[in-house]
Formats: sequence, C-alpha cells, structure tokens
Amino acid sequence: MNFSHVRSAAFYDSPVLAKGVEMPVLVIGEAPGMTSEQDDAMMDALDLTNNPPAGCRFRLSGPISDGWRIVSLWESREHFECVS
Repeated sequence: MNFSHVRSAAFYDSPVLAKGVEMPVLVIGEAPGMTSEQDDAMMDALDLTNNPPAGCRFRLSGPISDGWRIVSLWESREHFECVS
C-alpha cells in the first residue's frame, strides 16, 4: 500500500484485547471542501494532538478528490459516541 497521500497521523497507546473486551471501532469520515488548514485548526482548537479523547487510539487524515478524509480507531463504539 502507498500512504504517500496521508498528510498527518497520530498514534496513541493500544490496549491489549482480551476475551470479553469490546471490539474496537474504525470510523471513516469524509468532509467535502475541507482543507488541511481547517483540519490543523480543528486539531489545535480542540488540543487533540496533546490531549486525545478517551478511547481514541489512532487518527489519520488526508486529502481526497473533493475534500478531506479522517480515519480514527476507537476502543469501543461508546468511546466514539461520547465525542461525536
């Protein structure tokens, strides 16, 4: 796979999954018209680089043909829904 188009990435500590633990959730969002500057501004305004939301383990963002794509991995659906 070629990830040369990915502009930014954040990796957070990953928990070890054990039997009975909830399945992680991968969220893919597309924002038509969004730019790298807007993504940077959002990351800065919410201090997501230094203070990621509880349960967020991974985030990638980068350009697509009509805007911006953000991919994030969450420990559980509940963790994602707490911030969405």
